[in-house]
Amino acid sequence: MTVFLVLFKALWQYSGGNRPRVVLYLAMFTAANIVSLLEPYVIGLLLNNVQTAAGDPDAMPRIIGYLFLTVVISLGFWAFHGPARVLEQTNAFQMRNAFKSHLFDVVTHLPMQWHRQHHSGQTISRIGKASRALVDFASNTFQLIEMILRPLMALIALLIIMPMAALIAFVVGIFALLIVYLFDRALMPLYDKINDSQHFVASALHDYITNIATVITLRLERLAYGEMLRRMTMYFPMFQRKTHLNEWKWFLATLVI
Repeated sequence: MTVFLVLFKALWQYSGGNRPRVVLYLAMFTAANIVSLLEPYVIGLLLNNVQTAAGDPDAMPRIIGYLFLTVVISLGFWAFHGPARVLEQTNAFQMRNAFKSHLFDVVTHLPMQWHRQHHSGQTISRIGKASRALVDFASNTFQLIEMILRPLMALIALLIIMPMAALIAFVVGIFALLIVYLFDRALMPLYDKINDSQHFVASALHDYITNIATVITLRLERLAYGEMLRRMTMYFPMFQRKTHLNEWKWFLATLVI
């Protein structure tokens, strides 16, 4: 949850003059999801009428009407979702430029002592990773809206129909979120170490590519390759542990749900 808040804060900060559009496309995604949530209800009515069609001569017009409604719902969903995605992607593109420009400005104003103590390859890798993470989030905010709205609307519908079942579903959902939170607390240090290892790889790659003429002239290709391979594989045990923990997290969360 903290990660989402940090990313959304950065999205808002670097959207700058596009913030009204951010509010607009988030509202449109919300409307699209509300429209799409009508589809199961209409399909349920459609199936009920199909089951009683043999003994009800008035069922066929209703079936046609419900079929038409499913098309209207689909069109209504895309009337909001499609334009909102265009606004979202446009903002993500412009926000990436603003974010990278800000980081470049920060780096160029750091003292020379800092640059001597930090490898340029690692700095480039960190800027690239941060930019990709923020842009990936900004390009897929519709998924975040779905993750929030769909369970919430389903819980509200269940609360109206079966309050006790809604309470059980709420408790189970909280328990599943707790499982995810506890696993994420264990995973975050691993992600940090893996990222540091990948920055370490990037520093070697930067050195060898920027000095490729020297590497080739002195026939250091095999030595450079060996060093690259050593750096790329040294954090594999951490990567395996991260993968196993992540799969256990989702296994237990889905099992509870």
